[in-house]
Amino acid sequence: MIRYLKQYKFLLFLTILFTAISSLSYVFIAILLQQVMDIVDMGDMDGFIRILLFSLAYFALMGVFMYLQSLFSKKICL
Repeated sequence: MIRYLKQYKFLLFLTILFTAISSLSYVFIAILLQQVMDIVDMGDMDGFIRILLFSLAYFALMGVFMYLQSLFSKKICL
């Protein structure tokens, strides 16, 4: 097993990197929801649209990172 992992160091590094990024992105969701609630409470429609567009882009990027993490982890198992 160790010999196999040494052979695929870069693939292992990418898997760990994208796993860490994906995990940290879940933490940021709480902060994002807090900002949404603050903006809704203030009644700021322009701010709400801005945070909505940011959220859409953020979740799309989060999906890409999760896909890459899954892809690289599957390549290690093959």
